[in-house]
Amino acid sequence: MPLRAIVDDESVISSLCEDTAWQELRALAKRRPSALILPGCQQECYPRVSSKGMRHFVHRPGADCAQHAGESAVHLAAKAAIVQAATAAGWHAQTEVPGDGWIADTLLTRGAAKLAFEVQWSPQTLERYEERQSAYAASGVRALWFVKALPNVPDKSKGWTARKDLPVFVLDAEQQVDDGGDGVSLKVAVQELLAGRVQFRTQVASPGAMAREHVKVWQIQCWKCRKPTAVWTSDALPVTGACGYTVEQYRFGVLWSTSDRPEAHPAIAALAHELAEAAGTRASSLRFRKTRPVPEGYLAFTCGHCPAVQGDWHVRQHLLEAAYEPPLAEGTANLNTIAIASDQPHWCWDRGIGNCPPGESQP
Repeated sequence: MPLRAIVDDESVISSLCEDTAWQELRALAKRRPSALILPGCQQECYPRVSSKGMRHFVHRPGADCAQHAGESAVHLAAKAAIVQAATAAGWHAQTEVPGDGWIADTLLTRGAAKLAFEVQWSPQTLERYEERQSAYAASGVRALWFVKALPNVPDKSKGWTARKDLPVFVLDAEQQVDDGGDGVSLKVAVQELLAGRVQFRTQVASPGAMAREHVKVWQIQCWKCRKPTAVWTSDALPVTGACGYTVEQYRFGVLWSTSDRPEAHPAIAALAHELAEAAGTRASSLRFRKTRPVPEGYLAFTCGHCPAVQGDWHVRQHLLEAAYEPPLAEGTANLNTIAIASDQPHWCWDRGIGNCPPGESQP
């Protein structure tokens, strides 16, 4: 069900017609049928209103056209909403626009910029998405997709990952677009996208949000002097970006680390010592030490009473045994750096404080 017709050599979009203009089109179609033709197939058409009140154009009875296949009411309404929103934003919008190897649901132009906003309500393979995206790119058109369901990917265990070269946004039957929050109407989504308030980002961060670590202090027994000494663990707290996207940060402990050991951060170590002292025990120290099992050396806990290295394997065994017991003490350390979760590609929606800062660039 096309939204566009050619009326006496002028392009007309049904969803942009005022009531008076629409009635004039209906009268013209009755008086002079050849005045209205569909772009592409060049066959005669007439204006019609669907059961849901959607204005569109249809072939006259008996027409044989494979180009204008039947579209669902949702698809038709989505195209109409895109055209209306784009026009209100100052873009020139056309529907069912043919090109070199493609026919755009909606083609938006302003100056030299060309955007195709596609509505994909039927299943489509990732390979087909990429083929169609490449065809648009070859014509200098940037394509964006509103889809009923995200494309399937070969590795289903990982699921879909946002891509800069293939912008895909989920749309439901009520014309609500998934923005990572409560959702926005399709018209609002189109205007946000055209205004540049939706940006592709590879990291999650928010201006002024500082990195914090949850520090837990544990008491173990030194294997050499047999006295109690405190060690500690640290877990990064969730990071919420400017767009509201929150990332849980999971850390898997690495044994015998030679650098960048989180527990060695000055703020974390200082808090651990403070917590241990308040709990009435002596904290270990973290130093670079060479041992017989690890001759190249690593950042290791050393007893707070004697210089004996509390090897990572020794410490881990103690922590595993105490896994279901509360720590000796715990607290939150502020690291005085901006909280950033890297390797998090996403489409970042401006919620009023801007977007997440750019991370590593992607094609």
